[in-house]
Amino acid sequence: GKDNAFDGVGWAGFYWDNYEALTNKTYKIIYNGEMNIYERKDLLPRLHFVDKTVCLPNDDKNDFANVIGLMRKNASTIRKTAVREAANCDGNKIYSGQRIMTNQKYGDQDISFTYSAKTDQYVVLQDAYYPGWNVYINGKKGVIDPVNVTFRGFKVPAGENIYVEIKYQPLSFLLGLLISSAGIGLAIYMVRSKQEIR
Repeated sequence: GKDNAFDGVGWAGFYWDNYEALTNKTYKIIYNGEMNIYERKDLLPRLHFVDKTVCLPNDDKNDFANVIGLMRKNASTIRKTAVREAANCDGNKIYSGQRIMTNQKYGDQDISFTYSAKTDQYVVLQDAYYPGWNVYINGKKGVIDPVNVTFRGFKVPAGENIYVEIKYQPLSFLLGLLISSAGIGLAIYMVRSKQEIR
């Protein structure tokens, strides 16, 4: 049978399949020319709430085989489960209650959305986990965890119309900005010093 654990990490979006499989309700034809291109309609949205988080034991952080193992154990619910690799992981949790996400905006270096939820929630962004990304929840910095091998996830508190922004702010950029500012300041100081000497 099909391994749902790999669907959860997004490795199942491109298929070579037979005609019968492509004509079922899972696929929608989006281009019909020299070749047919189908959209798979049951893939998860790029940004979504999950119903459950599962934590790796403390001694198993960043262990690919253990993450995949936990994903396989949760295969029947993997589409709504996040396997967290985080030092601050607070155990396995179930998230429920009414929740809604609106105003999703996707840029190259920033992503934002607004949500309302009656209880604390966990959000997964199905973009590659990479250092330098930060999450801000109503302006307050949060923590981004690696989840399901390659993606990003983070906790969000209960509330109404809460604004979340995910920004790419690598240390190299901030360091470059600091060095450039220091260089400009030094240049201004040197120009003023020359003028005072005259």
